[in-house]
Amino acid sequence: MKDLLRNILMLLALLMGLFGIMGLLALPLCQGLSYVGVRMTSTTIRFPLSKVKDLDVDRNDNIVVYLRDHCRLQIYQNNGEFLRGWFVYTLGMTATIHIDPNDSINIVTRGDKQYVFDTYGNLLREYQEKGIFERFCNMSTGANTRDSKNNVYKVFQSFFRTHISKITSEGRETIIVSDPFYIWLFRFMFPSLFLCIFSSILLICFGPRYGMLPDNPLSKFLQKSFY
Repeated sequence: MKDLLRNILMLLALLMGLFGIMGLLALPLCQGLSYVGVRMTSTTIRFPLSKVKDLDVDRNDNIVVYLRDHCRLQIYQNNGEFLRGWFVYTLGMTATIHIDPNDSINIVTRGDKQYVFDTYGNLLREYQEKGIFERFCNMSTGANTRDSKNNVYKVFQSFFRTHISKITSEGRETIIVSDPFYIWLFRFMFPSLFLCIFSSILLICFGPRYGMLPDNPLSKFLQKSFY
């Protein structure tokens, strides 16, 4: 029974370490891909809701959000189902979203850089214009987050969780977009770093017994503490 428990802990340590390393590398990798203009439009790869500063609703009642940490624009149906997403570089700055009457998605960064996409992730145009960020911010009103049925969509953020809620005209609130745990692990550095450290401790404790790590004073001390 004791050996089975150790084997389970070893497997858990390896999985946690893998998730931790992937989580730590995810943010710089995403920023690098967006910097070189790799869009990677996908209908299956979903990124965690992190530092969502703005959202908008198009004429089909789809929700459009920009994830600043991962330089990712994502679109959800009004029932919370993920539609698609793609990278767009904003220099890590705050960005505002505005959907025009043609249903084109305008993303404007604090650095006054504007990108215009269609709903499928194709870049229609991009340009720089001084003062455009402030002008687009002034265009943002409560109507931008309201769909054709008068439902209002809002982002709620805390240290551990971000979600998007739908609020009906009667005041009934429903969470429609929330990250599952395996996506939450990639949200920011804290959980990834914790997983790396915790899995390393498990490997140091149990690794030498299985020949995965050389024996050393630290592992001896930790093994003595655990056994």
